[in-house]
Amino acid sequence: MKYKKKRWMHFNGKVIFLVCMALLLSVSTVHAETDSFPKIYHVYVSGEHLGSVGDKEIVESFLKEQVEQAEKNYDENLNLAVNEEITYISEFAFQPSFNNKKVLNNLKNKITFNVKAQKLIVGEEVIGYFKTKEMVKKLLKEFQSKYLTEDQLKRAKENHLLNIELENKQDKKTESNNDKQKENPDKQQAPLSAGESKMLDLSLTEEIHIEEDTANPDELLTIEQGLKLLEQDKSSEKVHVIEKGEFLRSVANDYDLSINEILDLNPELEEDEILQIGQEIKVENQEPIVQVVTVEEKMEHKDIDYDTEYEETSTLYAGDRKVKQQGEKGKKEIQYKVVKRNGKVTKKIKLNEEILKEPVEKIVLKGTKTSTSNQSASGPARKGSGQFQWPAAGGIITSYMGPRGGGYHSGIDISGVSNRTLYAADGGVVTTAGYQSNGYGNRVVINHGNGYKTTYNHLASIRVSSGQSVKKGQAIGVMGNTGYSTGVHLHFEILKNGSYVNPMSFY
Repeated sequence: MKYKKKRWMHFNGKVIFLVCMALLLSVSTVHAETDSFPKIYHVYVSGEHLGSVGDKEIVESFLKEQVEQAEKNYDENLNLAVNEEITYISEFAFQPSFNNKKVLNNLKNKITFNVKAQKLIVGEEVIGYFKTKEMVKKLLKEFQSKYLTEDQLKRAKENHLLNIELENKQDKKTESNNDKQKENPDKQQAPLSAGESKMLDLSLTEEIHIEEDTANPDELLTIEQGLKLLEQDKSSEKVHVIEKGEFLRSVANDYDLSINEILDLNPELEEDEILQIGQEIKVENQEPIVQVVTVEEKMEHKDIDYDTEYEETSTLYAGDRKVKQQGEKGKKEIQYKVVKRNGKVTKKIKLNEEILKEPVEKIVLKGTKTSTSNQSASGPARKGSGQFQWPAAGGIITSYMGPRGGGYHSGIDISGVSNRTLYAADGGVVTTAGYQSNGYGNRVVINHGNGYKTTYNHLASIRVSSGQSVKKGQAIGVMGNTGYSTGVHLHFEILKNGSYVNPMSFY
């Protein structure tokens, strides 16, 4: 029994070995036969199946030809690339089915091209795409140069203030041009002479950075196109809330608007309307995308006006004058720090002032002799009381004396009257009565014979003539809009000894 059992086990072992060998040979044969099947490639464009080709090199060669053909359409030497992702999945097929021509035709309609570019970002706004970083640097240099004089440009180049360091958005902000200049103590500039200036800093109001990106080659900008984009304004509508003492003309001046422009924005308002505290007025600012900021130190020589002293004398009639000593202007040297934005002064700070020559005062003899001929039927002819009455029939002040719109307003503007008749503020003699081509329009000037003169400007009509004596409160004309005027109003001035004084100090 033991012998038979051993023979049986031995027989079974041989059978198992032979079966395993047969299976191994069978698998090897199948794999060898599969490897001998033709291979095809399924082509995908950005995940979309276009079809199958017999060789993926056909697709690669086609793409290369398409890129080269597209590059010929551009004058510049651009290195284009296919924008879409091309992928393949291979397959062994017993009976392969593919269509090379159809796939290539579909591929031609699907692919687009891009080019590596530098994306210029100003603040948070994308300006556009440029071919190289050097091109962006050149653009920014040209933009800065537009707002510099020849002398400023020369000094900026000497001090390397035009060298803009461009950083990628994720990089740290670069040091300012001012910091770089401080690192070069050997390049300190010579002291300034009168009329000279030196550049301290040159910068832009917004942070500039670039990002490497890809772009459609048709989106690449030239330097000229980039300059136009940087120079564009962005409009932003704002609302101004009226505070105590404000009026429509002053609000317009604050926002660099004309009275007509602010009325267009607020059609429900009238020019002479009295504004209420808390009232909202629409204003509009034109803000450039980016501005060139220059900081200069400047030396100027300015004249010092001389004072005029009056000495009374009984040898002259009241109202008559005679110069005893001519005045001479003095001279002073002033050092300023000047800040400009796009070439316009936004801040001027006095750093130092030195008097080079003291002025010599002018001495004028003032007559006190009286004569009955100085009186007329119309009242005092040569000398006023020195107390001024309001020159209009009520009304409101729409512009006070002082700085206005980059200049200086030499009097007050009155409008919104109950009637437009104008009155002499004090008694005296009319020295001017007619149209003036210097912007005043119809103008009346009254000499009050006591060092004071008053002027009435932009009149619609005049009721007095030159040389005529007038009483205080006498009608002299009608309020109008002649000369350089933006609406019906009276521009009223008071002069004392030839210098403008604030009319509001008398009311």
